[in-house]
Amino acid sequence: MGRKTPEDAAYRAVIDRIAAARFEQGLKQSEFGALIGLEQDAVSRVETYKRQLDLMEFKRACDVLGLDAAELLRGAPASSTPER
Repeated sequence: MGRKTPEDAAYRAVIDRIAAARFEQGLKQSEFGALIGLEQDAVSRVETYKRQLDLMEFKRACDVLGLDAAELLRGAPASSTPER
């Protein structure tokens, strides 16, 4: 199995869900980036598939947005609000 690239449909679906959750929560790219350790332009490049998130950035993004990383990777519908 090859390395996932920004052109991969599954990768794009994960990024699209992260971007949608950011938008739903009213976070600007700059605000979200500050929370996960990225500059606004890096967040923009991620959301337009020009830059990949590394594993720790992905985990921080999920934590900040309240997304379940495992569900997101499995392709299950991810809720933007964690269950309690």
